[in-house]
Amino acid sequence: AGYFATTTGLSTCTSCGIGTFASSTGLSTCTACGIGTYANSTGQLDCRQCSAGTYSEVTGMSMCSMCSSGAFASGPGLTACYSCVAGSFASGTGVSVCSGCSTGFFATGSGLSACTGCVAGSYLVFYYSATTACSLCSAGSYTSAPGFTTCTPCISGTYSSGSGMSVCASCGSGQVAGGAGLTSCSSLCAAGYFATTTGLSTCTSCGIGTFASSTGLSTCTACGIGTYANSTGQLDCRQCSAGTYSEVTGMSMCSMCSSGAFASGPGLTACYSCVAGSFASGT
Repeated sequence: AGYFATTTGLSTCTSCGIGTFASSTGLSTCTACGIGTYANSTGQLDCRQCSAGTYSEVTGMSMCSMCSSGAFASGPGLTACYSCVAGSFASGTGVSVCSGCSTGFFATGSGLSACTGCVAGSYLVFYYSATTACSLCSAGSYTSAPGFTTCTPCISGTYSSGSGMSVCASCGSGQVAGGAGLTSCSSLCAAGYFATTTGLSTCTSCGIGTFASSTGLSTCTACGIGTYANSTGQLDCRQCSAGTYSEVTGMSMCSMCSSGAFASGPGLTACYSCVAGSFASGT
């Protein structure tokens, strides 16, 4: 078996060539391997079945062909490969089973080598999806890249006002977004507070010596001369009381007039010397 002699009067038999076999003794010819089988060496008694992931569609093969990407052969001895169905893929050659598209990805046609991810700003929760049923992220959330299964809420200091967003916008200066997943900046900074940069979640109170008289401001204003602010978060500055003054801006307290000088009214920027015939013994 595995050998043959085609003519009479021979002293030796010849081994069957690759792709052929002789299953019994005394044969004058070898038989070609059938489809789905192969023989990769000489002198074979029978042919082997193509392994999973390979096939042979013609007779007399010395080796089987591998399935191309997007196709599979699930069992031994197959004569053809089959296309991966919609919702699945085969990225490499010689595959015995197709892989299902993971969540966030889809394959709408058959015979595909890869799945397609939902575009940024959308998501897909289904596994093995054969449809393009990606959902848009709702306002207040986003996806920054393809293939997401859920959307991410906008972080504090940012927002998205519409659906299908791939990035959240930063709140402008003087505005804040105090929580996650907001569709707009939640509020303007209150009077007495400010936000100098974009993307902030909280406003900062004006420091001593400064004030903010209206909402939505990006900076605080220094108290003018003759006024002061001795605590934070002030809407306006107070006038220096009689007997005190401030001659520079941004003061947190007023200075007392020195002995021999006076300030008769509020909001003065300097003290005045006592006239001849009068005096001031204290400050």
